Order: sequence, then structure tokens, then C-alpha cells
Amino acid sequence: MDELNVWNWDKNYSFGQICDGHMWNLHLRNKEGKVKVSKGHSEYPHNFKKVINALNTLFGSKMEKGQSFEIEKEIIEFSSDYYGGGMYILLKDNMGLIDESGEGDSIKVKIDEFKKQNFWKNIEKLDVWKWHNKYPHRKPKYEPLTCQAYWNLKIINQDKAKYCSGYAVYPNNFKKFTKELSNLMGIEINID
Repeated sequence: MDELNVWNWDKNYSFGQICDGHMWNLHLRNKEGKVKVSKGHSEYPHNFKKVINALNTLFGSKMEKGQSFEIEKEIIEFSSDYYGGGMYILLKDNMGLIDESGEGDSIKVKIDEFKKQNFWKNIEKLDVWKWHNKYPHRKPKYEPLTCQAYWNLKIINQDKAKYCSGYAVYPNNFKKFTKELSNLMGIEINID
């Protein structure tokens, strides 16, 4: 579990609102008393299969038999909902999907491999992997105004993953991130 970095898994891997699907819970405690509780709903940490394999080896079980865990190696999923509209962006398998209206009218975009590699390099510089899971991550002094934007981000690149969301509050370098995402997808992303 130490090698697989399970202790740094997020508490919740339920991205968006899903009506059905596979739900899972992990309750883990080591002999020193270190505890990890994590759960998900049709979403998994990037190394989920490796943990399942380690548990199967330990207990002599075949937990994955009959289950289909969709583990992505490289994905970007961003959504934003606000009064009067929304936006949904998905990158998976070198194909981009963009819905700028939030009404299901999406267009497909072929993503250039060079642009994609440049995007991942720039994401490292922005330290997206260290963003908080929720924004605001502390109780604000004043409540945000109503009719602000809700946003969700799921980003996975090989062995790194970040799931985060917010309401009217963003990470410090969020605009730089959306600029990089705009360059990758070939559209202008403007979240205010």
C-alpha cells in the first residue's frame, strides 16, 4: 500500500452526478494505526487495479472477476455550470469532445500529439496535482453570491490524478490552466 501511495488517495472519487454504476469503499489500517478511508461511484484512482491485484494476492481472492474497472491512463474532463449556460470538455484517446453550450450539442476534435505532450509539460509547471479537492477549501468569511459557476475537473496522466471541484472559487493559477486547455482543444475557455 505504501508503494502504491494509497495513503494519498482522495476521500471521494464520485465525479459528477451518476444515477447508477459500480460503487466501492476502501477502509484500510496498517499496524501503526494509520487509516485511509476512500470511496467512489463509477470513478477510480489511477492505480486502482494494482491495489485490487495486491489485495487479491494477500487474500487469495479474485475480486476483479466479473467486474469491469475502467481505468484511464490519460484523460481530461472539465465541466462548468452557470446561470444561462455551461461547458463540458473531454479529452480521451486523442479525441476531444467540446460542448460549449452545456446543452448536449457537442463537437469532436482530433488532438495533435505534439500539442498534447506540450499541454502535459505545462500542467507540471502549474502544479495542478497539488490543487485542493474542493474550492473554497476553507469556510470563507462571506458566502459567495448565488448564480456563480460550479466547476468539476478530473485530470489523469499515467500515474498522476487530480479530482477537484468548486463553486465561485478557483485555484490561484486556474486561468493559466484554462489557457493551456484552450490551446489544446482549439477553443476559448472563459470561466468567470
